[in-house]
Amino acid sequence: MGPPGPVSACPLGEKGHMGPPGPVSAGPPGEKGPMGPPGPVSAGPPGPPGPAGLMGPIGPPGPNGKAAGPPEHLKPVRLNKALVIASCPEGYTKFRGTCYKAFNTLANFADSALYCRVDGGTLAMPRDAATNYVLIFLKNAVDKNAYFWFGLHDRREEGSFEWIDGSALGSYNYWASGEPSNNDSKEHCAHYISSTYRKPANANKWNDKNCNFLIFFICQVAPGMLTPLQDVRKRQAELSPPVLTFKKTLVKYKTSK
Repeated sequence: MGPPGPVSACPLGEKGHMGPPGPVSAGPPGEKGPMGPPGPVSAGPPGPPGPAGLMGPIGPPGPNGKAAGPPEHLKPVRLNKALVIASCPEGYTKFRGTCYKAFNTLANFADSALYCRVDGGTLAMPRDAATNYVLIFLKNAVDKNAYFWFGLHDRREEGSFEWIDGSALGSYNYWASGEPSNNDSKEHCAHYISSTYRKPANANKWNDKNCNFLIFFICQVAPGMLTPLQDVRKRQAELSPPVLTFKKTLVKYKTSK
């Protein structure tokens, strides 16, 4: 073969169209590549709670607790076999730390004092104007036409009035005009005149009278002081039974000194 001819100096022609793809290789697949990094955490809302688990085993018993009951400051206490509660007995009215009650039971002065002792107190002692007006209100609420004993007398020494607890009368008094008079030298116990007395100026005032006269009375008791049951029964046995036949005497006394 002779030598090649000279290279043509003409320019290159345009690029032709891509031919169809060749046949797919039939070789084996390559090895699995390494795992990529984790993707970002989801920011969606939490899912619903799952079902409750099974109950665990029962634990050991705890220490013994105190028995249920009212708070300590409300619990009553027992003193000399009597239940003591810091309040007035039933039917009493409390004023300045003392309980008062007007009774519509007929009794003389001594038995009136015993009735008051059954409730753990004494006949009422109006030592000042305010207490005196409270007692007047209480007695008139029970019976405005009746007379009422209270705890003042001069049984130990004529003219020297003292309260039933033994203390002196003091500077305050509420005697009616001309009283105490000690008529017939037998008037040694004080009582309230009725509010409907025929002399209005003396209505609700104090008067001295025979201590055996049967009229109503007013008691005073310290809050919470209840008498032991056995003592109550003993004192009740000492009391004179109610004498209702003296009602006419009471009515007569209402219209005369």
